[in-house]
Amino acid sequence: MLTEYYAHPTCTPSRAALMTGRYAHNTGLPFPLIGKPVGGLSPEIPVMPEILKDMGYATHMVGKWHLGHSKKSFTPTRRGFDSFFGLHGGGFDHYSKSIGTCTDLWRGESHVPNVNHTEHATTLFTNEAIEVIRQHHHDSTTQPLFLYLAYTAPHDPLQADAEYVQQCSHIPHRTRRMFCAMMRYYLSST
Repeated sequence: MLTEYYAHPTCTPSRAALMTGRYAHNTGLPFPLIGKPVGGLSPEIPVMPEILKDMGYATHMVGKWHLGHSKKSFTPTRRGFDSFFGLHGGGFDHYSKSIGTCTDLWRGESHVPNVNHTEHATTLFTNEAIEVIRQHHHDSTTQPLFLYLAYTAPHDPLQADAEYVQQCSHIPHRTRRMFCAMMRYYLSST
């Protein structure tokens, strides 16, 4: 039974709390990082993947980071993850993987310029996570695995494949219908 305050209402604070085990206001990130933020989660604050890595885990991340990227020291592979595939920011177009004219998709510390524009980010991240698990099983059956999979759904913009929108067609309000479709998408991928 959860009897305490466990989550924050927005993305960055929730991620900061999860990764550090601290309330977000004790990490310096009590609000979402938006636009082109210069801040991020301080390298002075230990995070879960760093601790698990010290305990012998293979650590991998797929999906939404949103804890800062203006300095390399803020990025996932500098914060204890052996690998990272996903976006640094808060959200993007789920098909083009872009914010405005810029693609925000990364593998490690390298920008991924060419992406499949017909595949929803939820499918892309699910397939990548499956591949991380397969590769880990192939490489090592004794080393424990920590995989942090952080989907962008149901973050705006509200976009989903037609089959999921159809499954929610009984909802008259467009925004709620699209939110439902993104949750159906997410639930079918997990």
